[in-house]
Amino acid sequence: MKKMNHHLMLCLFSCLFFISHAHSTSTSSTSSGQFCSPDQSSALLQPRQEFVKGMPSDYYNGSYPKMMSWKADTDCCSWNGVTCDTKNGQVIGLNLRNSHLYGPLNSNSSLFSLRHLQKLNLGFNNFSSSTIPSEFGQLVNLTHLNLSHSVFSGQIPPFISNLSQLTHLSLSSNNFHGQLPSFFGNLTQLEELDISRNQLKGSIPFEISTLSHLSNLYLSCNSLTGAIPSFLFTMHSLLKLDPSQNQLTGPLKFQNISSSLLCYLSLSRNNLNEQVPKSIANLTGLEYLLLSSINVKGKMELNMFFKLRELRFLDLSGNNLLISKEYINSTLPKFSKLWLSSCNLREFPDFLEAQNELIYLDLSNNSIEGKIPKWYWNVGKETLQSLNLSINLLSNFEQPLKVLPWKNMVYLDLCANMLQGPLPIPPLSTRYFFAASNNLTGRISPMICKANSLQILELSNNQLIGKIPQRLGNFSSSLLVLNMRNNCFKEICLKHS
Repeated sequence: MKKMNHHLMLCLFSCLFFISHAHSTSTSSTSSGQFCSPDQSSALLQPRQEFVKGMPSDYYNGSYPKMMSWKADTDCCSWNGVTCDTKNGQVIGLNLRNSHLYGPLNSNSSLFSLRHLQKLNLGFNNFSSSTIPSEFGQLVNLTHLNLSHSVFSGQIPPFISNLSQLTHLSLSSNNFHGQLPSFFGNLTQLEELDISRNQLKGSIPFEISTLSHLSNLYLSCNSLTGAIPSFLFTMHSLLKLDPSQNQLTGPLKFQNISSSLLCYLSLSRNNLNEQVPKSIANLTGLEYLLLSSINVKGKMELNMFFKLRELRFLDLSGNNLLISKEYINSTLPKFSKLWLSSCNLREFPDFLEAQNELIYLDLSNNSIEGKIPKWYWNVGKETLQSLNLSINLLSNFEQPLKVLPWKNMVYLDLCANMLQGPLPIPPLSTRYFFAASNNLTGRISPMICKANSLQILELSNNQLIGKIPQRLGNFSSSLLVLNMRNNCFKEICLKHS
């Protein structure tokens, strides 16, 4: 009896061990993520033969052939660029951005059998001027579709409107042509639409106004025509709007915009042929405003933009500016970047004296004449990294300094002025220093050798004399361009063609 009980106990223990081991093995297999079905692996591996044919000649920096690392005997959910649903193992994300895909994307591609895809990124590849296959319309679960920078052509097909779940659509930097489609209005969940840098024409369709979730709209660098529609400024969800570099016209109408949340607006390089209305100041949330070369009638009043207290980036280049001195410094916006080139300015704008947070300032190609005022040294003294004063009529410094004062300067351009006297020494942090085509005289101070971060030093077409400081040779590891031709070094004027 005891033997029997003992035998029974052994059998029971063996059974329990087997069941426990089997359960453990099953749990381990499940937790390790071995979900990918053979048909999905096959669907992913097939395009590797279709596209990857070595490095294309126009590949993008940072590109990597992700598909080449995929192995047929491994779980596709672990492959680079592949995302699976953790519950059922379906492939829901495919990121092949910058992956050396080269060749036409055909309608029979196995990629279109991945019907559970929610996010698909094929950007920065080369699909050899393919049109978008109609099979994209079958991927009805897509929320994100990126086909940017991928050499697609033809018209944007209407079956894109079948993708009703899309929240993000990028078709930028391709060769799409034809009318800007009105069927984008059917994509009611869209939050971001980028169709910039194509060859689209026509007006901006009213149907865009029905996209109640749209926050970012990029239409730049096309051939769009007609007036800039006022509904763009009343869309309650819109944060960023960029229809720059088209052939759009005025008038601009900023009416009923009190609820606008716009923080980024670029209308640059259009043909408004109208004044910018003062009601633009009602876009109180603007941080970025880019209005360069918009062909306004008459002069543009700079002061009306001072009412935009949140403004940090302002580009008014290529317009005829009128600057009034009727403003209060304490209420001015604190600019980070300011572009005022080619604005017919004749003096340094006084409001700059209160700008102590500037990082970038461009006053080039104006008619600013005389001495650079003493107060100017404090403009962005702790923050300024890029300053362009080239192509003006500047003659000298009201208060000469041994070393220019900006502590974090990287780019400094004083070219094509009438600067006289000794060469100003750039801040020690400067990498790019341009002072060519002035009337600078005297010897180059050895102090310039302390600016040992210099990569470009352009001093040609002046009247500098003496010897070139020998310690400039210490820059051999960083200095890429040194141009001192058409000066009078070594006491002998040497002219080079």
